[in-house]
Amino acid sequence: MRKVIVSEEKWCNEHKRLERVDLYEALFHQFGTDECGENVAATVAIVERIDNGQVEVVFPGNIRFVDREESSVPAVGKTHSPLSELMISDIVYRLGLHPSVKVLSLSLIQFARAIEAAHGIGE
Repeated sequence: MRKVIVSEEKWCNEHKRLERVDLYEALFHQFGTDECGENVAATVAIVERIDNGQVEVVFPGNIRFVDREESSVPAVGKTHSPLSELMISDIVYRLGLHPSVKVLSLSLIQFARAIEAAHGIGE
């Protein structure tokens, strides 16, 4: 979980305008959807207040992440996958193509089947 600051816009009589005011620190859990009617839905952020543990639903524009840490959910490019070790030469070999053939000219199905075959997965 990442630490966030939850804020809101309040009217400032002195400056005669809306100003963003920090309310409290919280831990961000995830984004969700709040259905407000039959055909109306809004994206929300689910946060847990640090001071009392209360879980609240706020609009994403009202949170600010205060750390730059990586998410606990690994990014696509950072996970280990057999496909990360796949070489284009494996695909060309499995399809029985001459190395001069452009891979982009293959159909997506051929390409997917070649990836599966190169790693011994699929049908």
